[in-house]
Amino acid sequence: MKLLLSLALSLCALTAQTRGSISGAGQAATISVEASNYSTVGVQVEGTWSATIQFEGSMDCSTWIAVTAYAMPDPSTGAGITSTTANGNWVARTAGLCKFRVRASAYASGSAYVTFSLSSADTSTLRAVQTDSSGNVTIGTKVLLSATTGIDTTSYFGNILLSGLTGVSTWTAGVPGVVSGTATDCVKVNGTSGACGSGGGMADPGANGIVKRTALNTTAAATPGTDYYAPGGAIASTDLPNPGASAGGKVRSATCSAGQHVSAINTDSTVTCSADAAGTVGMTINNSGTSATAVAGWNLNDTTGAFNYTLPTASAGAQYCFRNATGRTGAITLTMPASTTLDIGGVAGSAAGTYVAGGALGDSACVTGLSSTKYIGQTLSGTWTLN
Repeated sequence: MKLLLSLALSLCALTAQTRGSISGAGQAATISVEASNYSTVGVQVEGTWSATIQFEGSMDCSTWIAVTAYAMPDPSTGAGITSTTANGNWVARTAGLCKFRVRASAYASGSAYVTFSLSSADTSTLRAVQTDSSGNVTIGTKVLLSATTGIDTTSYFGNILLSGLTGVSTWTAGVPGVVSGTATDCVKVNGTSGACGSGGGMADPGANGIVKRTALNTTAAATPGTDYYAPGGAIASTDLPNPGASAGGKVRSATCSAGQHVSAINTDSTVTCSADAAGTVGMTINNSGTSATAVAGWNLNDTTGAFNYTLPTASAGAQYCFRNATGRTGAITLTMPASTTLDIGGVAGSAAGTYVAGGALGDSACVTGLSSTKYIGQTLSGTWTLN
C-alpha cells in the first residue's frame, strides 16, 4: 500500500490547512509547523478504516514523540489522548515543534483521510478547569471538586459558584460539598445546608460586629460582657493593668504630713491625705542573739544578757521604744545612725553616739525622729547614759 497525500494549502492571518490520507501500515500524514507562527493544530480524521493512528510531533524535524490531543468541540472536557482507532476531531499544542503528524502504528484496512488546521491561538488555558471522566472538577492535575467528597478544603477555601453544575455532590452536615441553588450550584466550605448565598461563611456578628472562633473553620457571634467588654461596662479589677513601681510614671506625687496617710488617688491624679486613726502600737520581742535593727513601736529585750539596738535613718514622727522584758536585767544599748544625734533633756549626744541603760529590771526609754539626722528621746525607767 502506498501513501496517498493530497495537499491543499490555504493561508490567512496566521492560520493554515492541509489534507492527507493514510491507507497502509506505518504511513503518515505529516505537516510542517513553524513554531514562531503557530501554536495549535486541529486534526480531523474521516473515512472507513481499521487501524491505530498515533499523534506525534518533532522538535528537530527527525525524532518523533507522542503529542497529547483533546477532543473537539470542547477540549476543556475529557482526558487527553495520544492515539485513536476511530474518526473524530481533536486539537493539540504545537508551540516549539518543527513538524506534526498522524501515523498508522497498526493497520488492517481502508483509508483514513486527515485534515490539519493550524492556528496561532494559544491553548495554554484549555486544560485549566475541566471535568474528568469520574465527574471531578479539576484544575490541571489537582482535583478541585470531588464527585464524592466535595471541595478539597486542604487547598481551596471560600464559596465557589459553578453555574449549571449538577449531580456532583450534595450537602452533608459537617462535610463540605455542593448545595443546589435557585439558578446556580454553590460549593460551601463551612456553614449549614441552604440555597446558594445562604448558610456557610462566618456567623452574623449582629450590631456589635464581632465574631469569635469556636473551632476549626467555625465561628459564632461574640457575646458582650462575656467575650469582650461592651462600651460603658465596668472592667473587672483582675483585667486592669498591674504595673510595677516606675519613676517614669505620669502619676502626680504627694507627701502626707506626720500623722496622715493617703486615703484616695483622685481621677485627676491628685492625692488626698487623711488623719491617721488611733491604732495598735507594734511590738517586737527579741529573745535570742545580741543585736537587731530597731522597728517602729516597742522593742523588748527578752534575752538573758545585754542587747544592742541600731536605730534606722531618722524620719520625722517615727517612734521607737525599748524595754527589758519581765524578769530581764540585760543592759540595753541604742546606737544612732551615722551623722545622727540623740537629744535627751535638751542635750545632744555625739553623732552616731549611744544611749546605754544600766541593766536593771524595767529599764525603758523611747526616741522619736525629729529630722533625718536627729532623734529626741525620753527616759521612762532606770538609769541611762548618753554618749
